[in-house]
Amino acid sequence: MRRSGSATFRTQRAARWLAVVCLAAGSGACVLTQDLPDPALDVPTQYKYAGKADAPPSLDWWRGFRSAELTQLMEEAQTVNLDIAAAVARIVQADAQARQAGAALLPSLSGTGQETYSRTSGSSASGLSIGGREVVNYQASLSASYQLDFWGQNRDALQTAEETANANRFDRDTVALTTLAAVANAYFQVLASQDRIRTSQRNIASAQRILDAVRERRKAGTGTDLDVAQQESVLANQKALVPPLRQTLDQNANALAV
Repeated sequence: MRRSGSATFRTQRAARWLAVVCLAAGSGACVLTQDLPDPALDVPTQYKYAGKADAPPSLDWWRGFRSAELTQLMEEAQTVNLDIAAAVARIVQADAQARQAGAALLPSLSGTGQETYSRTSGSSASGLSIGGREVVNYQASLSASYQLDFWGQNRDALQTAEETANANRFDRDTVALTTLAAVANAYFQVLASQDRIRTSQRNIASAQRILDAVRERRKAGTGTDLDVAQQESVLANQKALVPPLRQTLDQNANALAV
């Protein structure tokens, strides 16, 4: 009777603990889900102008300008630019990490080998010498093991590493596109600065010829000192525009070099 009562008591106690655990789990689930906000966002199925977008430009879009110099700069940027080289190195690193993560899904093999050498000296009871004996022993063992990925941890780690490698490939394309766009912008800024400097030089030459003509008019008595001073001011303003343009030209030329 005592054994039966003791077993019943233990059964009731275990049932109470099980009920407490179930109640705690249920209340925890309610706490995690009852306070979740409902954003109620109206998400469209596609972009408003998705069907009206133009086709993306070709990968060698700079050839459309038909500039041999620009093409040379673009090709050089793709081969020697350090940002693109770093992006490619990140792809190689991510691929290696993906292979390392996938190794956990394969069986593990281990092997050992051992060689022992021994030699005994010869002797006899009659005092005669007998040659020694050489003994060589070889031992080898091979073991294999495999861990079941029951919860999918290793598969998830492999998928994460593969997606990271894919993301690094897109990152490389982004870096390449940004670099090529920067090269093209700097090249066009160089051309624009050169054109503006040539225009300024022509304006300076014209202002100088006009100043010479005004001075001749003053000598002839048909011009005044005010006319000369005004034209000298125009000439000085034209000359003042050249240094900033040359600075812009040098900055963009240095950006191309970088």
